[in-house]
Amino acid sequence: MKGSVQDHSSAAGAVAAAGDSDDEYEDSGGGGGGGGGALGLLYVAERETGINSKVVHKMDHLVCFLPGVLALGHSEGLGARWGGGNRAREWQAMRALQRLGMSQHASHLDVARELARTCVQMYARTPTGLAPEIAHFPLSGLVKKRGSGAPASVGGIAVFGDVLIKDKDAHNLLRPETVESLLVLWRVTGEAEWRDAGWRMWQAWERHARVASGGYASLKSVTAAASAGGAGGKPAPAPVRIDKQESFFLGETLKYLYLLFSDDPALLPLPCFVFNTEAHPLPRRSEPGGAAEGGACVEQVVRENIETLAAQHGL
Repeated sequence: MKGSVQDHSSAAGAVAAAGDSDDEYEDSGGGGGGGGGALGLLYVAERETGINSKVVHKMDHLVCFLPGVLALGHSEGLGARWGGGNRAREWQAMRALQRLGMSQHASHLDVARELARTCVQMYARTPTGLAPEIAHFPLSGLVKKRGSGAPASVGGIAVFGDVLIKDKDAHNLLRPETVESLLVLWRVTGEAEWRDAGWRMWQAWERHARVASGGYASLKSVTAAASAGGAGGKPAPAPVRIDKQESFFLGETLKYLYLLFSDDPALLPLPCFVFNTEAHPLPRRSEPGGAAEGGACVEQVVRENIETLAAQHGL
């Protein structure tokens, strides 16, 4: 990611410390669909060809790993302030945070929460309850500001409040990035919000992606779901499935969901293990080149949670 964080709502703003001219976190300025939070939807935009090129107001689902990274850093004592200790960059970050409507002292965890809420809204605002591959936002200019009676679809673009979905980006491949961030935020904060969001996502996959003969299929589009309110009073068709189940659904998505819903504090605790990009848990080391300490770390977690574990096992 490159750049600064710009705000394009009524009060401009930024969250990165790379300067006001080169950013990535954007605020759509709030709005429809509900549940987006007082700040609207905070998202990571793109630069077309480089740090000084045009900002494209879209966010891929793949970016939804970022809240988890920020929250994980916070759990290790990082990110209390933006700017990496550089006073000039800290000052720029404080100004950017304020323009986004956040506290100038907002931490990496504060930003992680808002980014994660946007990822959750990419699911919650669609009729299927599932996220598209790519979401666009109002500042993209894809759809002009709509009146109260405006249609929910314009020229191949489905409109769900601040979340705009192009037909070609509407597929859902059962990706793990949002669930991964929900797991880390749940483990770091203990806030029920993240578990609740994960449960709703799981229910949506069960409803729309589960195949009777076994497995789960990707969806061609998340913008339509079976209902009794179709055109002419006819039932709307169920989402079209793609005859494919990605391997990462088993290796990552379901693993993160299982861990999200587990109450066992000794099951792959974050202080003891780090997950690689394919969700394989690797024991953390005390220092570079040091001996693996995964087992000893888990034993320490067990000692710290002995009463909880005993109660779970009826002891």
